[in-house]
Amino acid sequence: KKFAVKLPFGFRDIFPIELGERNKIKGIIKEELSSWGYGEVKTPVVEYTQNISAGAGDKWKDKIVNFFDVDGSLISLRTDMTIPIARLTGMRIKEKDLPVRFCYFANSFRRSVIQKGEKREYNQAGLEFIGDRSIYSDLEVLVILINILKKILNDDFRIGIGHIGISEELCDWIGLGI
Repeated sequence: KKFAVKLPFGFRDIFPIELGERNKIKGIIKEELSSWGYGEVKTPVVEYTQNISAGAGDKWKDKIVNFFDVDGSLISLRTDMTIPIARLTGMRIKEKDLPVRFCYFANSFRRSVIQKGEKREYNQAGLEFIGDRSIYSDLEVLVILINILKKILNDDFRIGIGHIGISEELCDWIGLGI
């Protein structure tokens, strides 16, 4: 039998130097999130397609990688962590246990056209603060982001905030009048 000495398009191998850099960044993120009480969760790489499709929206439906399970069920590789975290919360967390703080480090997959440089596997790190609708939860996430970026990039970064409510509350919180 012949062995194919190539990868399917959109995937790549990662060598030790880059993997070391990624692991260092992951360690910085994990340490910061842990210090704020975020617990790491892991979800399966596949979900039922009806769940993934429900949250994917029209622009994502053509990016979902689908296949049939052994029982004939249509399942999909996750395109990001939003739906799996929502499903996990809905299945396993009771309202009395809210708010919860989750973090994750996962690979996600998307279908794409065959084109050089087009990715189909994405590394994702993130956090979810679920069950607190106050502005303080948004500010907490923003502070965490700033702390992580400072540790990784020093002060060489900018953050654009596209929600006026967050901007107004942040300015009030630090004493700036707008």
